[in-house]
Amino acid sequence: MQGTIKKYIVYIKKGINNKMTVGVSSNMSSEIARYENFNYGRSRILNSKIVYYEIKEGVRSASAREKELKQLNRKQLASLVISANPELLDLSSIWKEDSSGPANNINL
Repeated sequence: MQGTIKKYIVYIKKGINNKMTVGVSSNMSSEIARYENFNYGRSRILNSKIVYYEIKEGVRSASAREKELKQLNRKQLASLVISANPELLDLSSIWKEDSSGPANNINL
């Protein structure tokens, strides 16, 4: 009997001063809540938004993609984000409004 492969989200967060950070999470609702409830540097956190994400199956696949993205320079990251999200909308609302959002629904 094979187990269900866990889904992970590889994401790019755009923060204050347009700094982009790459991360990976198996539960984006918790990840977003953690950033929003963190007191230190609150203005930086409130000014950040998820602008890109990819769904990956398994931690190895997600970690490999995270590593690839972290090796891109700022211009390459920006190009990737803009190709998928030209208006740089905050995609975190996907997980805020519905806890069954992409990273929280194992049956994607």
